[in-house]
Amino acid sequence: MNWNVTTRWVIGRTLGVAAMAVAACLMVPAPGHAEENLASDFAASWDSCAAATYAVERETDVPKSLLTAISIAESGRYDAMNKISVAWPWTITSGSEQWYLDNKAEAVAHVKSMIRDGTRNIDVGCMQINLYFHGDAFTSLEQAFDPLSNVSYAASYLTRLRKNTDDWLSAAGNYHSATPEYHSKYRSKIAKIWSKERRSYTANAQKNYDRAGLLFVSGEVPPIDQMRTTELNAAFKKRLLTGGDTATLPGAIEGSTWQEAYLNQAGESNNYALLAQANRVRKAVDRKRLLEKMALEQENISPDKRADDLDKWRKRYAEAVNGPSMLQVLSGGME
Repeated sequence: MNWNVTTRWVIGRTLGVAAMAVAACLMVPAPGHAEENLASDFAASWDSCAAATYAVERETDVPKSLLTAISIAESGRYDAMNKISVAWPWTITSGSEQWYLDNKAEAVAHVKSMIRDGTRNIDVGCMQINLYFHGDAFTSLEQAFDPLSNVSYAASYLTRLRKNTDDWLSAAGNYHSATPEYHSKYRSKIAKIWSKERRSYTANAQKNYDRAGLLFVSGEVPPIDQMRTTELNAAFKKRLLTGGDTATLPGAIEGSTWQEAYLNQAGESNNYALLAQANRVRKAVDRKRLLEKMALEQENISPDKRADDLDKWRKRYAEAVNGPSMLQVLSGGME
């Protein structure tokens, strides 16, 4: 058991939720800001992937709820309080092992440790983007885990797959694997989740709108040029075959790029001890209180202000999809 991670979560979550309840009833001082922030950030993470998939679906040609369905299939974490599976932004998968970290910092640190120990097959984030094949789509591990960046790239990749298939469901199957056996099983899984998510789409529309606005209007969206992805991936694979230098790539990790470490430190066999997946039992997260707080905040925002915020987010999203290419960044051509 990763005792440090588990201990921080149990203490932070218990103190954060329990102390807020006691303070409300007995009017005693609440705990320190660190514990409260840890608890609120953890609770908010349950909505991050759903907010990102909802927002990206609204701005692209991907059918509604399809990205949501794929995210649940890829990074679903069981929400004991609501008895549903929810896409988790800090999910990491390597082979048959899967980890659900509590926050981005812990997730990034875990991946860096895996890379140093020679692991090559690593999927990250809401949509479980594989770093071996798609690592060049991001400037850093932090960006790879960012829910909007992660989902935006997945939408671009899925759209390209759709051009070579008969329908979106087939494209979703290829998102996982083009091998018939695995494709068929995954496609059936997505079809089931997608059907359920589409039925609840209208009922959840206002909640999704609110949380998407809160998540992205106040945040910065790292730029990704999706149109360059195919070319970048081809160059990435070429370096694998030729052993070319990757020192010009961004995302340095202890004097070496994370991509370089990812490629060059992998041995022929596993030479690392996998971190034991923390055997956590998540106590009831006070999501209702969080959503009520969000609703109250939204009530104080005028319709004009909300429309203006949404317009600002759409501009940021457009910059994320159509902004300067990775090649411009590498060559110093970005303002």
